[in-house]
Amino acid sequence: MKKQLVASVVLGLLPAARASALPDVWTRSGPPGGHVTALVVSPDVQGSSFAALEGGGLWRSTDGGQSYTPTSAPAPGVTITALAFDRSDPSRLYVGASNVLYVTDDDGVSFQAVGTVLDAITVILPDPSLDDRLYVATENGGVFKSDDHGATFADLESLMPFDPVVHAIAVDPNDSNRVYFGTSFTFFWSDDAGETVNASDTGPGDAADIIVDPSDPSRIYALSASSFAGGMFVSSDSGVSWVASGLSDVWPTSLVMDPSDPTRLFAGSYGSGLWKSEDGATSWVKASAGLHESRVAELEIAPDGELLLGGAYGGVFVSNDAASAWQRGGAGLTGAWVETIATSPSRIVAGTKGNAVFASEDGGATWAFAGNGLPAADVMSLAIDPTNEAIVYAGTDGAGVFRSSDGLGLWSAVAAGLEDEAVTALAVDPADSSFVLVGLQSPSGPTSVFESHDGGASFSAISTDIPGWVTAIVWSGSDVYVATEGSGLWKSSDKAQSFAPKNNGAGDYGVFLLSFAAHPESGVLYEGQHGGGLGVSLDGAEQWSVFEDGLPAWWLSGLAPHPTHAGELFVATYFDGVVRTPDDGLTFQSFSAGLDNRNISALALTPDASTLVAGTRGGGTYIVEPTPLASGEGGAGGNGNGGNGEGGSSEGGAPVATVGGNGAGGEPLAGASGDPDDPADEGCSCTLAPSRSESASALASALLLGLIAGRSRRSR
Repeated sequence: MKKQLVASVVLGLLPAARASALPDVWTRSGPPGGHVTALVVSPDVQGSSFAALEGGGLWRSTDGGQSYTPTSAPAPGVTITALAFDRSDPSRLYVGASNVLYVTDDDGVSFQAVGTVLDAITVILPDPSLDDRLYVATENGGVFKSDDHGATFADLESLMPFDPVVHAIAVDPNDSNRVYFGTSFTFFWSDDAGETVNASDTGPGDAADIIVDPSDPSRIYALSASSFAGGMFVSSDSGVSWVASGLSDVWPTSLVMDPSDPTRLFAGSYGSGLWKSEDGATSWVKASAGLHESRVAELEIAPDGELLLGGAYGGVFVSNDAASAWQRGGAGLTGAWVETIATSPSRIVAGTKGNAVFASEDGGATWAFAGNGLPAADVMSLAIDPTNEAIVYAGTDGAGVFRSSDGLGLWSAVAAGLEDEAVTALAVDPADSSFVLVGLQSPSGPTSVFESHDGGASFSAISTDIPGWVTAIVWSGSDVYVATEGSGLWKSSDKAQSFAPKNNGAGDYGVFLLSFAAHPESGVLYEGQHGGGLGVSLDGAEQWSVFEDGLPAWWLSGLAPHPTHAGELFVATYFDGVVRTPDDGLTFQSFSAGLDNRNISALALTPDASTLVAGTRGGGTYIVEPTPLASGEGGAGGNGNGGNGEGGSSEGGAPVATVGGNGAGGEPLAGASGDPDDPADEGCSCTLAPSRSESASALASALLLGLIAGRSRRSR
């Protein structure tokens, strides 16, 4: 049955991003990288390729994958999952985004939606012999076939009764009626272009890729991602019977054949890099030299043999010597997943998922790869020696701790005994740089914290058993704090010889901490809860008050106190960007203008407070130069108007002392009175607001007297 697809829509080119001249507007920065969800190489134009990233967007390269520039997007925010060039018209590119098929005839300047299918598109395959024929496979809606370049499609209903989940298709280059389908459970072939199908009793299930040998079309290669019997399978009788041929202990993702040598195959895997066979899949060797990405999502080969590899997080890599060595390509792809950020007076350092370490020495304007010596592992934590910024520590997911002593030139493994651990927190004692603490995600022993007194050469477990996932370790003066997901906050005042839990007043969510910070001047402590709010303590963690009013979300993933302005704090959330509080959490102001990716995973200020850096999941970093708050600026009283050092009334009508935020106090202004006709709004006889020091004292008194309990998040 023919199915006419939906009417066409043309989308125009989106303008390129420019640094904003507006105050407090974020701009997108590096480092390069991203989860490549689709990759295609032009069969006719040398050096031309397109890459799609998770979260939306399409990028074009004209230099063999070395660099990419963004094109427009077929649909805002929709991830592209399949790409293919038209066989007869090399200027036409097919794009699958969600369940919609688009075409672009102008290198991504504009897109035309030619129709929809039943489910998310997994494969777009033009027939190698018939110029007009096109196959589109879906995640759970079977396969569709077009004989008019995609103007109309027929549903190949033959597969639906068996298995509609299709991840791979191949067509015999000498016989367009012979088509192969890899479904989640079974391998099928057809002799009538998919109108009817036959199942192979020994064929691989969940085929991730299928290749027909052009020199011998009866020889078929299928790479299976099945959890039961995966790996490489080979058929010598056009897909009727199969034999296993290696790679059974890897999670395969993609397969390509060298166009000049059909016995040379390359197989990508999720977690163990790239594999190569020179004998038609009889044997395999690992071919990942120089590849800083163990999770291969996409793999393509150009007619001249150049290989392009798309990482699950690391962007695009390039090899021009049959995978003997890999070089990082993909400059311009701004989709890195940033796990952690550290700053020093001269640089910003970002640790990324699947993509090692990058550094910027110009405030985030440009980034350079700084991961030489690191394994292809997620970098989950960073710490810069406060007395020598040339010494940097990196904690990895499953590969232990590494240290660079030459300003990020080269890394070497340290922390013997922690090689297989996920290191989620690092801290160097400001008074003794040989004293290093690390926190783990899932320790094999009773404690999640280990200490080193020799600069990381050796580590031992601390004497206190601290359970849970360590999310932060922070020094504040001579005290050290350990924040965890599971057991809350722990404090030591004796150089980590002993720790005690400090969760009094933190509420039910006070044991689930995603972030922690200490103000370097005032000593005020902050904790970002997972599901709660912002915890604030004025007395060294003996007592906590939790604030949530004005927060856009309750997953607080990053905290960045202003180094010289008491009360001023930037707060990151996992899903809703960044907010700013000038008064230790009494009020919050949105600070997300320009953040088109609001999944914030890390937040840091440079030591001079000139640049705020936000790391995102799938969007690289964003930078902004925060406009200084006006002298003495405070937050708005609940029923008053905000102003310099202003007081106001709380929601309940009782007076609340708000902090005159930053500066010497400024011009004190009176808070607005409440509505006398509204019995719920007492208003207040607010006198002139105090200076910042007086306001801070008033806040401390209010906290201790419980007058701001109505603004605090209660235990639930």
